[in-house]
Amino acid sequence: MSELLDALLEERRRGALEYQDYLSRLLEQATKLGKGETETPYPKWADNGARRALVDFFGGNTATAMAVDKAVRDNKPDSWVGNRLKERRVKRAVRQVLPENHRLSWIKRQQERLRKPDAVSELALARHRAST
Repeated sequence: MSELLDALLEERRRGALEYQDYLSRLLEQATKLGKGETETPYPKWADNGARRALVDFFGGNTATAMAVDKAVRDNKPDSWVGNRLKERRVKRAVRQVLPENHRLSWIKRQQERLRKPDAVSELALARHRAST
């Protein structure tokens, strides 16, 4: 979806689109995004947003996405979000199933996240706390 929006913005910058056409196409993409529609083909296994995000994150590598999903589901204790010890248990399980080429980038992202929490993590944590 972001690739489509980037292409749309690039066309607009080049002056290839008139402003009215630009707005209508932007609205169309936003509507698809709001409804959860996508042009990306997902395997039947990816039946919710979290699993689709894993498939996207691993570039369509369904085997790795399934392994990470299984590791999280099998190792997450009750009330694990927000509890550092329980979160570490889940992170360790995920790290064990990641292929070697993803492990270094995973570690770097986790270190960066610990230095500066991002808005998405804070939003997810807030939503989790609100639902409990």
